[in-house]
Amino acid sequence: MSFLWDWLLDLLASLGLWKKEATILLLGLDNAGKTTLLHKLKHGEVRLFVPTQRPSVEEIDVGSVKFRAWDLGGHRQVRAWWRDYFVEADAIVFVVDSSDTERLNEAREELAGLLAEPSLRDLKGLIVLGNKSDLQGSLNSDQLISALALQDSIEEGRPIGVFRCSLVDGTGYLDAFKWLGGRL
Repeated sequence: MSFLWDWLLDLLASLGLWKKEATILLLGLDNAGKTTLLHKLKHGEVRLFVPTQRPSVEEIDVGSVKFRAWDLGGHRQVRAWWRDYFVEADAIVFVVDSSDTERLNEAREELAGLLAEPSLRDLKGLIVLGNKSDLQGSLNSDQLISALALQDSIEEGRPIGVFRCSLVDGTGYLDAFKWLGGRL
């Protein structure tokens, strides 16, 4: 019976008559592009932002999914608050500045902490978004997987998608959300 219900909902979604709903957390280090991503998804444009000081939430439609997206900030002081939002999360979008190789170890540690978190074991998807791919020296997807030590988690079958993107150029990020939409 579940198969029939899923098929019916997929059919309605493909006809634009129904949207899946999901809560996502936008996480990552400060200056990676989380707020810019949320603004790009909501308003279709890129602009400069001051560092996020407190959590904010937006409702955004991407494809056949209506997302409730939490931007929680990324500077060290607010990362401890991330855990308060885990219970609501269907998925996480972890944004990495793929050109900032000096901070990849810090990003890897934060991501490892998320992957070890028992309350996040049943996420429907984890997107690692390698932002700023338009900049010189940015890492490709394979290099990101290696630098962030994701090989084992991917081989274990965890639902992790690694995507390069440039919010400035408008590339890659919609592919990531399309991948996630297929997992919800």
